[in-house]
Order: sequence, then structure tokens, then C-alpha cells
Amino acid sequence: MEGFYLKDCPDFNSFAEEYNKRQSMRLYNSAKGVFLDELAKGKLTGQQALGRIAVLSKMDPYDEEVVLAVMERCFTEKRLDDLILLYRDFEKRLISDLMVEPRKELQNIYRTALMQKKAARGNTEPYFYGRREELKKIDGAHRNFSAGEPYANLIIAGGIGSGKTCLLNHYLRNNDVAGTTVISLVCYEAEAKIEYRILSLLTGKMLKALKIGTAALPESYRRIMLYFFPFMFNGGAQGEAPRIDKASLPLFELEDLFSELFGYLAARGKFVVVIDDIRFCDRRSLDFIQRVAVYKYCRRVLFIFSCHESWLGEYIKTFDKSVLQNIDIIELRNFERGEVESIAARSLKEPGAELVDSIYRESGGNPLYLFEIINNLKENKNVKSYKFFYLLENRLRTLSDHEQAVLYISSTFFSGIMPEAVASIVGVDYIKALELYEPLVRNGFLKEEIKDGRLTLLFAHEQFRSYIYQSQPLIKRKTIHMKIAEYLAAYGEKNGCLKDHIDNIIYHYGNAGQTTKYLHYKLMKAASIVSIDNDFPEFLTSFTQSFIDELEDEFSRQSVPVDLQYEFTLLKASFAIKTCDYGRGLEYIEKLLEFDTDTRRLLKARKQLIYYGIQTRDYTMIKENAVEALRILKKIPDDVERADILKSYALAEINCRRYKNAKSMLLKSLSLLCSAPLNENVISIRACVFNYLAYEYKYAGEYERCIPLYRKAIELCLSANITNGLPLFYMNLGQALVKTGRLKEAKEYFLKFEILREQIYSALSTTIVKAYLAFIYSFEKNYRLSAKYLAEGFECSRLIKNPYEYAYLYKICALLKKNAAADGEAAAVIDSVLPESYEYYRERAAENFITIGLERELAELELPPTG
Repeated sequence: MEGFYLKDCPDFNSFAEEYNKRQSMRLYNSAKGVFLDELAKGKLTGQQALGRIAVLSKMDPYDEEVVLAVMERCFTEKRLDDLILLYRDFEKRLISDLMVEPRKELQNIYRTALMQKKAARGNTEPYFYGRREELKKIDGAHRNFSAGEPYANLIIAGGIGSGKTCLLNHYLRNNDVAGTTVISLVCYEAEAKIEYRILSLLTGKMLKALKIGTAALPESYRRIMLYFFPFMFNGGAQGEAPRIDKASLPLFELEDLFSELFGYLAARGKFVVVIDDIRFCDRRSLDFIQRVAVYKYCRRVLFIFSCHESWLGEYIKTFDKSVLQNIDIIELRNFERGEVESIAARSLKEPGAELVDSIYRESGGNPLYLFEIINNLKENKNVKSYKFFYLLENRLRTLSDHEQAVLYISSTFFSGIMPEAVASIVGVDYIKALELYEPLVRNGFLKEEIKDGRLTLLFAHEQFRSYIYQSQPLIKRKTIHMKIAEYLAAYGEKNGCLKDHIDNIIYHYGNAGQTTKYLHYKLMKAASIVSIDNDFPEFLTSFTQSFIDELEDEFSRQSVPVDLQYEFTLLKASFAIKTCDYGRGLEYIEKLLEFDTDTRRLLKARKQLIYYGIQTRDYTMIKENAVEALRILKKIPDDVERADILKSYALAEINCRRYKNAKSMLLKSLSLLCSAPLNENVISIRACVFNYLAYEYKYAGEYERCIPLYRKAIELCLSANITNGLPLFYMNLGQALVKTGRLKEAKEYFLKFEILREQIYSALSTTIVKAYLAFIYSFEKNYRLSAKYLAEGFECSRLIKNPYEYAYLYKICALLKKNAAADGEAAAVIDSVLPESYEYYRERAAENFITIGLERELAELELPPTG
């Protein structure tokens, strides 16, 4: 007979559901019974039990009996790590789903495992390296306390793996100070919510050390202890003293009575109380210790606390100012490279400098990670599961889902983390994101630094970042990188700060596998460095032909859109022209003009030809391409671009001595910029216009009138932190000052030019500046320095094709030959650099001055020698 189905029948549906539940429960109970029986008879190992419980948990994830049985088996087999992991996962599930904690049996076995693990870790350290100064401070405080001399309580602070526990264990094992009783306590995260947990342990250990039973205490103290610590009386077996009614006395009076008890015990001995990781001390105990114990019993008890460095600031705030005066903080920093070398030399057989560098780079000087690496090297192991990462995994499990998401996203930043970007990806506001970062800092994953007056979030250790980053699936990492890159690009465009984030954008698009966007922004950065939109032959010195070659290689390995290929061609053209490789630069430009149809790129190509004309003083080239550029601008109106082109055309007019027309164009250029938003490009063009306005006076020999205009150009650049154009403006101002007899001031600006050349490359102006410095040092009779700059000037002149620079170089050479003729020392040095005759240099100067229409400069050569 076939089955039947009653559609939309509530009673039947309810029956079917209940039936299925009962069947599932029967199956589970049967499987559970078999499992527990096999476990009890020893048929299953801890490893096998862990595998079986994973299956049972899918049927009933909240069965404490099963979890307890497996924990007991793991404990018997000393599988403490597995036990701890099992408990924490189970505890998290219960609290998250049912809002209850595991029962006491599970908590007790968990705590016992933690204590055994901690004890084993402390006792298995056969050697102790470094931290000598820190040990001296602890030992000094201990000895002073023992001798009744002034001492300070101590707080030992450090990050994950900094060796706080190891340092304390080493000191406790090896100290030889007599006359004190040392009590060591460890705070566990699982016990942080148990009120008076640490105080009860401390009181019990003090009683044990003094060999005082609870029955021997005065009745009032027994009553207080019964109230605070009933479990110390074995559930009331010794409790003939009645309990104090919780409502009968205010809490502060109860604490006063307990303070008396603590004083009673402290008066009978001198105690050194070591509390490891005060961060997990329960609130009631911590409050009593810092308000009462540390303050009132400073002559009878020395406290040594340890805590995580991220919690130190908050912890210090809880102390009274008078108490803080008697507390010293010992901060455990990572080892320096020299310390790592010393440790490696004691642990490894003749480690070379390269190995030490590798160990230091890998560990970052973190003590725990460092010794893991060294121990693995000693045993020829390649172990990936370090204790260092074990600590990290444990901390990760305590984070909420949102906090973990923030941490995983943050791991994709290679430098400072941007909370704004993370907030955008997680889908929370900025303030909420900062709140999510608080536990990440508190748990030691991240650290806070102040850079340039701004708060910066960084990973506490690069290996943390790398481990968390690598633990994510590749597709997830790529997605995060993509979202961050898109956020930064949009943010930079909107706020006009794209240049500030371009390295990050390139990095994230590259890791996201977005080749086209990666190359687009890499080209954008390169164009900015080369100053592709600036008519000065300058760019940052970090940019070299090797960078072009590297880009060429990347383009050849990818399928790149045609537009991007043309952008790269434009970059190569600009770089070639600015490095005086004119043939190659013109070849690239011709290719663009012939094949490219993009209006914006065609405009930039015309501007490169204008820049070529400026460098070679080819005024026809400047004018023709300026006219073509202005025609393009009719299709895409842009006042800033128009102002830029007009000022270049004006330069050609100046060099043709059409000053009136040039001045009109320069003023028109300034007026076009008045309505433009103020940015780096606009300020740079304005500065250049003021520089060109001075040229009419320069060619007329009215140098005093040039100086204010040059100063204005320099002022504009410095006010906006712009370097483009500054070398030329410094050179022009220095030349004007030389012409007006102010050699000392001129030297100052020429040397500023030299300093600036360390940051940016400039093909033009360099020859003239070095020639003028040679002239000034010769005037100061520093002939060797004069010869040095002169030789450098000739070396630079080989690159350029500029009659203006040649003219002044040869003129100064002629002057130096003439002036040195009467001085044997000067002649010997100068002749080594200038082997030709005075007439030779004079003729070369005359040829070039005639070319540029400045024959009047030759008159200076007819004057009698100076200096």
C-alpha cells in the first residue's frame, strides 16, 4: 500500500514533525551510548574521540556529558591543547546560542588543564636570555623591600609573546632573597567573572604560608571570610560562625572589615605577591588590591603585576596619584638586532650575519617567536604551528564575528590601516568601526601610534598580519583588495587627494588581480613623478629608465587596452624629452599624433613638443604647437590648460623680443586662473607666469626689477610645497643677485638649487648653477671647489642643447681663465679643468650670445681681471 499525504493538515504535520524528532533522538541516544561505552572501556583514543564528537555535535551540539567525557580522555592522555580548544568552542556555542555557561565540572577540568599547561611552559625553559636590566629592577625592588628600604611596586607590560610570564617564572625560580614569602597567582580569562576569585586564592595562600587554619582566626575575621569565601569552609562544615546577612552591612563596611583581615595576615610576614596578567583579574579583587592593599600595606607587601601593553594605559588610570608615585613600570620591548645576534650566537653554532638578519627579519625581535625559530633551527625542523600563532588563534576565538571581520580586512593593508575604508566594507559607520578596533588593540593584535599628530593603527607584529591574511581564502582576499582599492580611488577623487593614496590603490588593485586598473594607476603615479604636465624638465630622482623598462615588461606580459598603451607612450615621450633624449621622445610623439584619436592625449602630446621647444630654445616649435594645442582646447574648453599654453606661447614671444605681446598673454593667463579652483597645478602656473614677467627686465639688463618677481614665484611654490619650477626660479634669482653684486646671497640660492637636485632631477639650469658656483668659489679663492663645480658643469652640459646655458658656461670659463692668469695657484687648478686658451672660451661664449641675442653680455669680458 502506497503512503498518503494530507495536504494542509496541521494535526498531521505536527504529528510527522514530532515523530521525526523522536526518531532522531533515538538514533542520537543510541550513538551516544555506544560512544560513551567505548570511551569508558578505553577502546577509543583521544584523537578518535575528537573525531567522533564532531559527528555527534551535529546531532546535539549542547550535550555537556559527551564533551566532559572527551575532555577527561584528553586530560588523561595529556592532550591539553585539544582539551582547551574543545572547551572554548563549546563554551562559545553555549553562551552564543543558549546564553548559559558550561557546568562546573567542565570549567574545573578546563582550569586544571590551563594551570598544567602554564606550569609546564614555565618549567621547561632551561635557558633564559636577555632582559638583564629588567631582572635587575625586579631583584632591586625585592631586595629593598626585604631590607626595609624604600622600594616600588612593579608593573611588567608587554605584547603577545614578549616574555612576561617567562620573565616572572625565571625570577621566581632563581631569586635568592631571604626574609620574604613569594606568592604567585595567575589570572585566567575563564575566571575573570568570578567575584573575589584572586582575593580568595591570595588569602588562602597567605594562610597556608603562615600555617594558620581558618579555625584559628578571630571570630570577626572568620565571619568575614565566610561571607566572602564560603567555599574555604567546605560548604559550612566548619561554619559554626553564622553568615552575615548581605543586606545587613553596606559593601564598603564589609570591605573595611576584610581590609583588617588582610592587615592581620600581612603583619605576620613579608609577602611578595606576583599576579600574572592582571588584565583577567576579577573586578572585585582588582578594585580591593589597588585601592586598599597596595596603598595601606606598602611596607608589608610588594606587588609585582604583569599585563598586556595595550591594557597598561587603562590600568594606570585606576590607581590613585599618590599610589602611582610608588609604582615602576617595566616595559618589555622586542629584542634589537644586536640582542638577536647575541642570543643566536649562544644558541646556534656560528650563525653568520645573513642568518642573523633572516632570523631578526622573520621574528621582528619578538622573544617567543624568536626562540621558536631558533629551537626549530637547532633541531632542523620546519614547523609552521608556532606557539606564537597558537596564542594568536586563542585570542581570535574570543572575538565577535564583527571584530573578526574587521581584523581580517585590516590584514590586507601593508602599512597604516584605514578605519574609514574598513567601515565602508563592513557596512558600519566610522565611529562604530573605531569601537570594533578597541578590543583588537586591547587583545594585542594591533597597536596605536601617533604619526604626524594623527592616530595610526598598525599590526603589533608583521607576522600577525601575515598569518591572519594568509588564513583567508584567496578569493576572499582578492575581493577585499578590490573593495579597498575602489573605496580609496573614489575617496581620493572626491577629496582631491588621490596622490596621497595612489601607492595603496596600486597595491590593492595589483593584489585583486585587476591588471588594467593596476597599470592605469601605476601610469598615473609615474606621470606625476615625471611631471608630464609641467614644462620644466624636472622629475623626482627616484624615477629612472629602469622604471620605464619594468613597466614595459609588465605591459608586454598582459593584454592591455589600446588607450593604456597610448598613455604609456606619452609617458615614455615625456621622460625621453626631459632627459634630453630628444630623438626618441619625438619619435614617440609622432606615433601618438599619427594614430591616437583621444583629444586629451593629443593635447598632452602637443605640450610635450612645446616643452621640447623650450628646452632647445626652438621658438617656432613652441608657437606652432601652442597654436595646435589652443585649437584642441576649442573642443574641450579648459581655462587652466589654456592659461598654461598661453604662458608658454608668451615665452616664445619674449625670446623673440616681442615684450608687449608677451606681457599681454601672461596677464591673460593670470586672469584665466582667477576663477579656477586653487590647486597645485594652478599655483605652479601662476609661479611660472611671475617668473616669465621678469624676463623682459632680464633681457634689458634691469636685474633689480627682476628680483621681486623671482621672489614671488619662489614664495608661491614654497607656500604650496611645490618643487616643480623651484630649481629654475632659484637659478634665475641667483643670477640676478650675481649681476647686482650680491655674491653671498646668490651663493645661498645656488646651494638651495643643489640641495633640491638631490630630490628632483633637472636637466636645465644645472650647468649655469654649477658654473656660477665655480665663479663664486674662485672669487673666495677656494680654487679646488671652484674646479670641482666647473668640471660638473661641463659634464651636465653634454646632455643639453641649449645655447643660453652654453653662453653663460663659456663666459664664466673665459672669466675664470682671465682672472687666474695672474695667480699661479689659481692658474694651476683652473687650467686642469679648462685646458683651452682664454680666446677659445671667449669665442664659444660669443657664438652662443649672438644666437640668443644677448651680445651685451660680452662687454664684461673686456673689463680688467678681478679677484
